Amino acid sequence: MTAARQRAAREIADDLEELGHELRSAVNRAVRTIAPVTFSGPVAALFDRRLRAHLTELNAILAALGVTTDDLRVVSRTDGELALRRRSTGYVRDPGEAGRHGTGGPAAPRDLPAQYRELLPHVTRAAERHDVSPALLLALMDRETGDPRRIGFGGRDPRVSNGADFGLMQINRAAHPAFFRDHDWTDPARNIDYGASVIAANLRHYDGDVATAAAAYNAGPGAVDRALRAGRTADSATTGGDYGTDVARRYEHFRRVLGGGDR
Repeated sequence: MTAARQRAAREIADDLEELGHELRSAVNRAVRTIAPVTFSGPVAALFDRRLRAHLTELNAILAALGVTTDDLRVVSRTDGELALRRRSTGYVRDPGEAGRHGTGGPAAPRDLPAQYRELLPHVTRAAERHDVSPALLLALMDRETGDPRRIGFGGRDPRVSNGADFGLMQINRAAHPAFFRDHDWTDPARNIDYGASVIAANLRHYDGDVATAAAAYNAGPGAVDRALRAGRTADSATTGGDYGTDVARRYEHFRRVLGGGDR
């Protein structure tokens, strides 16, 4: 295969990976919409057949893209009602998961460092788009590009890079090549939005567990999964051995700042 064809093949693979990620995000948004709805009687049976058929078709499409929907299932209740539910893995969930990611009260940006006040519109839009907590995005940004010794100190230059990770959310070039090919990583809105998509996917993978999802943001889901299978903590795979725990702590801080309280 020529070098040009190899590059083209890599670009196609990257595009398919990004498409699979976006499709799965759409599926999970649909699940959150359907989850509270139940059906009974003849309607339930019809809903059951059609939903299972659609999920089978969707799984086939996603499998071709290397993506699965193993966190989705149809639940048949003993009372004859049906509902689509998220698969629970026993982790403690983010209180904002499943459509409750609002700040829980009026935002108080005046309590944020100046740079975070300027970035808050980008953070809010990304949080709404990917259904994650704005406080969690600020916590990740604070760990990645703020003062590592203090919470809420304020971010550095949006163009910060260590040669492998780039921007406010420190997106890794090797792990996310499609982002760098298609977007300007120095654009704060783009960088924050993509970081939000990554942590949103991790929250789905770890059933809303903030510390574990954050650990995977740093080390990658593969490394975290291997650590958990080996009986180690998720943080054992992370930089400094405390990334997930530290982000969870910062998350609680920013929830309070944004008016989320202890809900």
